[in-house]
Amino acid sequence: MPPGKLREISPKSGSKLWQSLLFHLTLPNKMTVNYLGKKRVMSRSYRDKQVCDALKAAGYDLSTAGLRQAFTPMFQIATPVFIDARAKHRDLWDMLATVQQQLDWARLLGFSVFFELFTRLIESRYRWEKRPVYPFFDYHLYNPIVVELVKFRKAVGDCPQEDSLDVPDYTSWILTDAEFYNELAGGLDEEDGGTGMIQPDERDDLIPPMQMMAIEKDDLVPSMENMTIEKREDHLVAMQLDD
Repeated sequence: MPPGKLREISPKSGSKLWQSLLFHLTLPNKMTVNYLGKKRVMSRSYRDKQVCDALKAAGYDLSTAGLRQAFTPMFQIATPVFIDARAKHRDLWDMLATVQQQLDWARLLGFSVFFELFTRLIESRYRWEKRPVYPFFDYHLYNPIVVELVKFRKAVGDCPQEDSLDVPDYTSWILTDAEFYNELAGGLDEEDGGTGMIQPDERDDLIPPMQMMAIEKDDLVPSMENMTIEKREDHLVAMQLDD
């Protein structure tokens, strides 16, 4: 196979592997990311299925090419959204809500599912950078989705700008904010019963933690921008006691 040529793998039609979200996200070289799970992207298999169902409902093939078509624009869209939102001291959940609305397949998901999907993709690369392996930084051997992921993270300051096999220890602000959201609002642990497929007018009913947070969010964001997770939680508790 010529260097740099992406190799399509075609398991038997109908096999579970071929229908796996993780399988298509890691082609042509799974060693450019490091997911926590060996068989899924999300925390639960049914959440992977929800993403697959949304993709199919929006007209995308559940194939390597189909996922590239759906996922590659996600990071391209997210880049200017995140840069602008950070300059205005907006929160990660506001940024991702804006990105979600601009993706036809993502609008069919509950917000917590999309939130987890996006941050799991970030996490997979963050984990890989802790222990880089072949093909290292030869981007012509990467899945195009991962290439866009890397470009996005560099553009929004979520990782070092320079590629290095000796990556200095750093903190992903996206994963830090995701953890804060998860602990405070039940973000990634939120259960979405049923299929996880929603209509636009049903969205508000699926994310009650976000609705509760919106009441105080505008007052909290400016003063909490540079706080650690622990300090943010203490700050919230103090405000609740004052009420």
